[in-house]
Amino acid sequence: AEAGLLLADLLLMRGRVEEAEGLARAAFERATTQPAGALRLGRALLRRGRSKGAVRVLRTGYKADPEAHAVGVMLGRALLERGDEKAARRVLEPMVQADDRQTYRTAGDLTAVGVAARLLGEIRFAFQAFDEAATLDPTAAAPLVELGLTALERYDTVNAEKAFSQALKLRPGDPRALLGLARVEIEIARTYDGALRHIAAVEEVDPRSPGAKRLRAVIDILGERPDEALTTLKMVLADNPSDLEALSLVAAARDAQADRKGFEAALRKIRKVRKGYADVFTPVARFAERQNR
Repeated sequence: AEAGLLLADLLLMRGRVEEAEGLARAAFERATTQPAGALRLGRALLRRGRSKGAVRVLRTGYKADPEAHAVGVMLGRALLERGDEKAARRVLEPMVQADDRQTYRTAGDLTAVGVAARLLGEIRFAFQAFDEAATLDPTAAAPLVELGLTALERYDTVNAEKAFSQALKLRPGDPRALLGLARVEIEIARTYDGALRHIAAVEEVDPRSPGAKRLRAVIDILGERPDEALTTLKMVLADNPSDLEALSLVAAARDAQADRKGFEAALRKIRKVRKGYADVFTPVARFAERQNR
């Protein structure tokens, strides 16, 4: 079973999502009380935009083991993807508000609770948890990646770059760290060569990486190539039609084309996935704003 889960991780990392889902589902169905299978299956389902199925699987895994903090965080993330903030808070807040910090015995636990805090907007708590995780296990890349992502939310490109670079020393080729560095390059650079190198390195391993393709689309929109951005985003949405970041970038690309009908159609698709979604222009507008300062 463990070998199957490890293979599922590898397949998912390489973008072979359907195969990863099949292995994870088999492991989950063999042992529904084991959170490891639920975690892998939930991750694969979310990659394909099937958040409803992910919530069902992750609830089962988390109910079986409430101390499986990584499962709880992914459940909270899946609920947020479905727009169910109240339910997500019911899952995530107990992790952040726990009185007994000894509950979090490993770097993985501390990293998970840090992500929970970030999802709830508790940024100071998140930084503290990631710092504690990195201190507890200096060989772990995950706390540094999450620290970098949290720094980016605060527009702190200096500390974000430092965290991602340290993570890559510990785990060369880590795709999330590479994409994090690409985001830093987009934020601070006048050219996008560095960002494109990081993106290409991720695509060598996972040609279908939605994060890589979304960043390619951002660069194309900022470079006044909205047609190319739309071609790239079409591939992302073929794998996951509910990808709100990709749909938001479609709206931004249509706006860049001065295509009013296309823009309004993109907004309708966004509202169909999640009513009240507020971050339609965030992916591009934030980068453009920083460049024009």
